[in-house]
Amino acid sequence: GSHRDDDAGSHDGGRGRGRRRRGPDGNDDDDDSYRYGMDESELDLTNTETVEEEGVEMQISSLKKLNIENASDFLARSQLSACATLTHLSKNCANARSMCRNGELLRCVMLLAGVLDNPLHTRCLEMMCNFTRFPSNNPLLASNKDAVDTLLATGRSKLAEDRMWSIRSVQNLCSDASSKVGLATEPMLGLLSTAAMRKEHDEQLAAVGALMNLSTEPGSI
Repeated sequence: GSHRDDDAGSHDGGRGRGRRRRGPDGNDDDDDSYRYGMDESELDLTNTETVEEEGVEMQISSLKKLNIENASDFLARSQLSACATLTHLSKNCANARSMCRNGELLRCVMLLAGVLDNPLHTRCLEMMCNFTRFPSNNPLLASNKDAVDTLLATGRSKLAEDRMWSIRSVQNLCSDASSKVGLATEPMLGLLSTAAMRKEHDEQLAAVGALMNLSTEPGSI
């Protein structure tokens, strides 16, 4: 019994003095190391990971900046490709019918067709002309004020190709019997009369054809 008391005394005597705490790895460590919970090797590893994370963030930031700088060019090229694809599709009459009845597509085509400083506007005018080649599309377009206003504006464009597609579209719209009276307005007749006196043969031919289509309807005389 005395042996156990002596041992206990030797361990308990001076309790709290001269004893070393054990760190997370089970080894004796001083108070500071134990308080922070890691040794120097672990600190080095953490610092390395932090530097790597900062490097990745800098790379991501650089890529974002590069993408923003290239966004305008990428968007312009994407729009050009999309417009070219839609123009080719619209040359098929079956496609022209379904495309013209897509409200969102038609709205975008008319919007771009009317922006004369946009490089896509001529192709959009060609697309509208392709829509009018399908007879059942003409009542829909002739009753659409935005479509008619767009053609009135682009029919006065400085570019001969713009005027040609516009006047051809009007000619096709005027071939619809139910639309002739509504199209025989002063602005439209003025546009067609001016186009009929221009030097460009295709524009002249389309304008005279449109006037002839309107003249066959008694209500528009």
